[in-house]
Amino acid sequence: MKITKTYNWHRRDFCYDAKCENCGRITQNNSGYDDINYYNNVVPDIHCPKCKKSTNEINKENDLPIEILIPKYDPNITI
Repeated sequence: MKITKTYNWHRRDFCYDAKCENCGRITQNNSGYDDINYYNNVVPDIHCPKCKKSTNEINKENDLPIEILIPKYDPNITI
């Protein structure tokens, strides 16, 4: 899974939409935490509910390096 959109930031917690890199299914309203471990280890290991594959499994099959995308805080937040 790959994070495509983030929203509802509260300190370091946020919600996000993720897209499967294998079948293209989009899962919405997942909860996440803003730290490097979450982006490097947790998100690539999330399995798609449709095809049951994770980013790490897809990249192992194709021998590709993992591209990490770290989202930035939502610019629409007003305090």
